[in-house]
Amino acid sequence: MTEKTWGWTSFWVSMLLVGVLIGLWVLESQRKPEIKMQLTSLTGECPSSTDTSDTNDCGVDTWLKDNWYSLSKRENDEPSKGIEIPTGIFIQSLKFDSASEVNLTGYLWQTFSKKKLADIGKQLVWTTAFEKEIAEATRDKIRDNGFVIFPEEVSSSNTRIILTDEILLKKEQTTGTEEVLKDNILSDSRLQNDDDEVLFIWYFDTTLRQRFHYDEYPFDTKKVWVKMWPKSFGSRGIILIPDLASYKDTNTDAIFGIEKEIVWGGWERKNTFFDYECSSYDTTFGVGNFLDLKKLEANLSCWWKGNTELKSIYPTLRYNIVVKRKFLNAFIINFIPLFVVAMLLFGLTMMVTGNQAKTNKFGLSTSGIIASCSALFFTVMLSHIQLREQFEGAGFIYMGYFYLLIYLLILMVAINSYLFSVGWSSRLGIIPYKDNLIPKVVFWPFLLGAMVIITLIAFWHFLIGSAVVIITLIALGWGVKSIAKRSSGLTKT
Repeated sequence: MTEKTWGWTSFWVSMLLVGVLIGLWVLESQRKPEIKMQLTSLTGECPSSTDTSDTNDCGVDTWLKDNWYSLSKRENDEPSKGIEIPTGIFIQSLKFDSASEVNLTGYLWQTFSKKKLADIGKQLVWTTAFEKEIAEATRDKIRDNGFVIFPEEVSSSNTRIILTDEILLKKEQTTGTEEVLKDNILSDSRLQNDDDEVLFIWYFDTTLRQRFHYDEYPFDTKKVWVKMWPKSFGSRGIILIPDLASYKDTNTDAIFGIEKEIVWGGWERKNTFFDYECSSYDTTFGVGNFLDLKKLEANLSCWWKGNTELKSIYPTLRYNIVVKRKFLNAFIINFIPLFVVAMLLFGLTMMVTGNQAKTNKFGLSTSGIIASCSALFFTVMLSHIQLREQFEGAGFIYMGYFYLLIYLLILMVAINSYLFSVGWSSRLGIIPYKDNLIPKVVFWPFLLGAMVIITLIAFWHFLIGSAVVIITLIALGWGVKSIAKRSSGLTKT
């Protein structure tokens, strides 16, 4: 093969690899985040653990019946139902303060009936008043102190939960069996009927610490969740349920409970939904005894099958916001500088020659190439350090592998320049072949091929990436062997 043929072969192979790499990036950017379960209605069915369909919508009552109320079921007994408090949330702003902290502001509301207020007051022993006064006393306690805490808040002293509205909702009978809801009644009105309800609306500003995964940066997807607990552990029978009726649409593809004009910066919103997390603790916080998981039904999802430990299980209501990073911003910040460095390294490789006239024309010696590689190394290293500081505590990330690849390329360019200058020749004769032709034509196919393999392993499947690596090594071995034979034939001639 002539040098021109070698050059065109390298060009088209590189273009093919560029196309494959872009295709993999497009597929990854279009991949939808995996969501196991979404609470979309009050009474809908939930998919079973053996269900292979794509549906993941679930009803609140069905989930609680299967996964929580059954915990209290004994032989021949019906599951007992707890005190369900409808809870809603609306997010006004969202900001990532660091790699593991997110600041949220918005509104939180809860609705309590007179009967529920009385039941809560009796269980939490907030008052010793007569039963008819317990509801009002509990109402006053909730008004002053709120009834929700965020267990993942970073600093409670900086968290603000401010009561903005208290509205009495009275249900009055009309003709027939219909009920009319009369709202906007003054908050100082008394709760008279058991069906009368009081609505509390709070404004909150809190910073939550969560564990985010950055393995796939800059194609990563984040699920920001807001965990909500009742403000007292005094009763395990108090359950927060999502106030789905307060939202226009809560289907699996709907986005609700968040400001449409929110400033996202480098993120784009993908989905919002409610779900339950089965929190497992090795203590009951002094309330009751441990629940023995060995006595529970085997199809419940609040624990791992086969677990024989004693755990305290509690369903935690979560509001989830799924966001995906915008690729373009990260591409400009990280990929373009690395691409420029790769171009400079390729230029240094092209300057390696045994032609003295070209060497004088380039004005660059072996020591100059090594010095240039050293300068590029420190430039890339500083950028890499900045990236690691941005995701402090994270393991290896997808973007980080490209920095390692550039480090390897810098080292290979420097070694190639030195070996060529000292006239080193291996048994295969790759470096001196046609004035260092092989490193020049292999540069881009090697770099782009390595990027394709890294992408396959990181996003798709380790076995697929390994198969590509093996095939690539076989092809390279065959090519090197052919070059060695050709080089040996030219030497004999």
